[in-house]
Amino acid sequence: MSIDFVRKIKEAELQAEQIVQSAERDAKSKIEHTNRELTKQLEIVRSKADQRLRTAKTDTETKSVQDLEQSMANLALPEISYEEKSRVADQVLEGIVELLGNS
Repeated sequence: MSIDFVRKIKEAELQAEQIVQSAERDAKSKIEHTNRELTKQLEIVRSKADQRLRTAKTDTETKSVQDLEQSMANLALPEISYEEKSRVADQVLEGIVELLGNS
């Protein structure tokens, strides 16, 4: 009976070891699967974040260009009146006449 008892204990130990090994393999497999899934999700989130960043950068650049164009459009060159143009032209002509007269 003691030999039978020892044999049953050894069989039980072997079964227990097989159960533990099987559980370890299952756990490892589940961890690896979860890791792959989380890695995929992380890459998707990173990709979306990169796309949002590129879009925001483009929008900002476009807005900056539009703001600059609007600012330039709002800048008006000062109008020079006809009288002012005539006065300056007269001064230039007087200067030319004076230079020619001094020659």
